[in-house]
Amino acid sequence: MKIAMFDLDNTILSQDSEVFWSTFLYTNKLVDDSYIAQIHAFYSQYEAGTLEINAYQQCFMAPLVQHGLEKILIMRELYLGEIKKFIRPMMSRLVRNHLAQGHVVLLVSASSSFLVEPIAALLEISQVISTDVRIDSKLMTATIVGVPAFREGKVKRVQTWLAEQAFTVEESWFYSDSINDLPLLQTVTHPVVVTPDASLLFIAQQQGWKILVT
Repeated sequence: MKIAMFDLDNTILSQDSEVFWSTFLYTNKLVDDSYIAQIHAFYSQYEAGTLEINAYQQCFMAPLVQHGLEKILIMRELYLGEIKKFIRPMMSRLVRNHLAQGHVVLLVSASSSFLVEPIAALLEISQVISTDVRIDSKLMTATIVGVPAFREGKVKRVQTWLAEQAFTVEESWFYSDSINDLPLLQTVTHPVVVTPDASLLFIAQQQGWKILVT
């Protein structure tokens, strides 16, 4: 089996899906200045490779917990109409090319499944690994379920998924922009960095990895 794995934020998308969602909520007056400031502070930590995922999730999920699932689902539909504008055409073509070759395509994102799964549907990607949160009696919570799909957690989640599918991998690709994805990039036969951050670009150049600029 041949598998092509794609990161979502700043890889397939030219935006970060969760930062865009937070800004979308702010524009629609569902969060305040303090919330946006916290999200941007966490994003700076993410870029620096110092993010503590559980603390971030507590902050990110707060509006979903506060406003209730029904209202948030309505907002998500409106959000999807906006975020699809930021799908990079080159990356969409790569997804389709892998599918056309009979490869398994897997979207692997540290972002919340609440956003990742419907975005995957827009991309016609049926296999998804993302960070899951608990839903109690149809109410969102900020509690992460299982291993978050972040840094080494992405590797663990992919390994678990492959074992569950009983797949034997002959050849593998992973496309990502972020130094946080270095652990998974190091496990595949074809690591591809996409408009990478400075830290990842340096490593990719040293290792002779393929570099795509979108």
